[in-house]
Amino acid sequence: MTDPDLPSGQFLWPDEIRCHAVDPVARRVHADGVFTWQPRSGEPYCPFCGSVPPRFLFDAYVGVTPVVPPWRTQCAHDRPHLTPDDFRSCEADRLAAAAAWTGMEVADQKYGWPHKIYLHRPGHREAKFYTLHLRDLPAATVDAVAGVIEAHTRIRFVAGADGTFGYRTT
Repeated sequence: MTDPDLPSGQFLWPDEIRCHAVDPVARRVHADGVFTWQPRSGEPYCPFCGSVPPRFLFDAYVGVTPVVPPWRTQCAHDRPHLTPDDFRSCEADRLAAAAAWTGMEVADQKYGWPHKIYLHRPGHREAKFYTLHLRDLPAATVDAVAGVIEAHTRIRFVAGADGTFGYRTT
């Protein structure tokens, strides 16, 4: 499926979700473990894990200049002895900046690898992308999506010839 009006129009984006086929829990939901993207609040998602599709991530972030999340920057009021008014002003500044921030943030890596990326965009609900969904894409499309992820997170996903994925920080 392609759409020439979007940046993703030059790549192939399968409708089938096959990355969960090896998961025994997914196989209880669908005998073959294969799903398709479903709409929720006007945006597609995986009905098994809740991830947005790789195409959604690509279209939302390709060409967007990466910016440090506002909660990782120092507030102008930060100093050793904050008054309650300084603290309230600083937190208000950070909340306003966070609401306007567009970017990606890697989850806590509780499984030992970057399995989930949070997507932030003004005016949209916060979304998550599970990197397992890279397995559903053709090689050229994986490279394009991996490049966008790398630009925003400094993590590069690399497909192996055997269908496995690795990653490295850049």
